[in-house]
Amino acid sequence: MLLLTLLLVSVPLFVLLASLAGMIRGARFIPRVEPGRSTPFRGNPPRVTVIVPARNEETRIGDCLRTLLAQDYPDLEIVVVDDCSTDRTGPMVSEAAGRDSRVVLVQGQPIPPGWLGKPHAIWQGVQRATGQLLCFVDADGRLHPECLRQAVFCLEEHRADLLTLGMRLECPSFWERAVQPLILQLILMGFPAEKVNDPNSQVASANGPFLLFRRSAYEAIGGHQAVKAEIVEDLLLARRIKRQGLRLLWVLGPELMSLRMYPSLRDLWEGWSKNFFKSLDEKISLAVLTGLGVVWLFLLPWLSFVWSGWRLAAGPDRLSVLAVFLLSAATLLVHGVQRVWISSVYRLGASGLYLQPLGAMVLLGILVNSAVKTRRGGAISWKGRVYPGGKASG
Repeated sequence: MLLLTLLLVSVPLFVLLASLAGMIRGARFIPRVEPGRSTPFRGNPPRVTVIVPARNEETRIGDCLRTLLAQDYPDLEIVVVDDCSTDRTGPMVSEAAGRDSRVVLVQGQPIPPGWLGKPHAIWQGVQRATGQLLCFVDADGRLHPECLRQAVFCLEEHRADLLTLGMRLECPSFWERAVQPLILQLILMGFPAEKVNDPNSQVASANGPFLLFRRSAYEAIGGHQAVKAEIVEDLLLARRIKRQGLRLLWVLGPELMSLRMYPSLRDLWEGWSKNFFKSLDEKISLAVLTGLGVVWLFLLPWLSFVWSGWRLAAGPDRLSVLAVFLLSAATLLVHGVQRVWISSVYRLGASGLYLQPLGAMVLLGILVNSAVKTRRGGAISWKGRVYPGGKASG
């Protein structure tokens, strides 16, 4: 029993040490884009069309457009697709288009059978786009004035076909600090960026709020029409890029773009519920392993630390309890180092490590909710729409 207990509390320590070492090692080989890095383009830079799908984004579309219009990129077109909004999103974009000819408003059409909302909105924007490069940006993104120029320069420098940007994740509220850093930590552990960038690796990932495609590559993989019924369309587009032998490039640029995804607990619950099980290819086995991993890595060290600390405080006990306490404390220390490293690299601010057990329990609830509702064929709602189940494809 003693050996089993020590094994249970020591494995998370070694897993976390290995993942931390991998993140630090991999970060040396991941391109970083930041203000002031690029040199002037030789000749005329390629025309960029930024496509923003927007559904009920009246509280955020204004800031997004303001940062897009502030870009120092010389040949820019901004296509905003009003995806059948029921608020003032459309009129706000129309007003911006009246003030600046670079902004184009596309009134989105009702979703046809076989499509989901976001892929359909983006597809409509692509039909209007005139750029050689297509950049898909979410309405909750905020871009530094040099963001597009630096991203295009990096795309050309590395001869990439799809560039996706690792950005700063804003977490100002209590629930965001509890859940979002934990999800980022899991993503970094599950999709190591150096493997994403390795043409010989099958690992593929993309950050949907910023995708910069060569138009030729986008069309070669079938564009959003090829993933028209998929919720995690960004992940599947990245997989298609690699399967076609094209170049996928994941770069780090928290100084160039920030994002606040889900401001409330309800938004977190609904937003990640529609994505989580889909990102695991709707495989129950992967969902079970992920759930066990969350418990083992993010809950067990805290429980064992509190339990062993209570036993030690209650009076003299066996040496095994002290060993459990020390192993648990070491695991939490590594958690803290990993959180601080991720926070510094991705500009998260306060790491909120003490909220990790709560965040893990919320994440487990989201995983179960996502799996159950997806397997039953739907009832996951987002922005007034219900997202059905369906087998993910690549």
